[in-house]
Amino acid sequence: AFLTHHEMDELPVKERYRAYCDALLEAGLPPVAPWLIGVPGQEIHASDALRSSVDSSSPELKQIISQVSETEAPPTAIFALNDYIAVLAMRAMLQLGIRVPQDMSLVGFDDISIAAHLEVPLTTVAQDSFMIGKRAAKRLIERLEGYSGAAVCDFVPTQLRIRSSAVAPARIKS
Repeated sequence: AFLTHHEMDELPVKERYRAYCDALLEAGLPPVAPWLIGVPGQEIHASDALRSSVDSSSPELKQIISQVSETEAPPTAIFALNDYIAVLAMRAMLQLGIRVPQDMSLVGFDDISIAAHLEVPLTTVAQDSFMIGKRAAKRLIERLEGYSGAAVCDFVPTQLRIRSSAVAPARIKS
């Protein structure tokens, strides 16, 4: 499953969902619609996700629990839009009695500082936030200096950080 907030039109969300779909197709699996949590029209920010992960009555936590509980054939893995949402999903799995990674693998994106220090260290896709900031500053300076051409889309290389939260699904382990 691809777990995200409702803001699917944002380029990073689109790109991560596209990559999720591509990976499933490459594995011979049909992509499924994203699991949307939060309030339509609002992005889930880091502080919101972390606050929700420790509040058992949070709407986002309840939405994830509902998605997992009500899915006829639960997925073997969840790819979260970012590490904060992955932390929230990890809390939901704990409440459901689903063991990460034995019953459900979990992968995030960003490699936030706490990712490696969770009870189950989070497998995540790391991106170089310094490089992103540097490139954004460069584009801003170009605009301030008069550049009025088309918008430029920079892609920053990423790296998979394999930790303890993801394993091959039981049905395909060798």
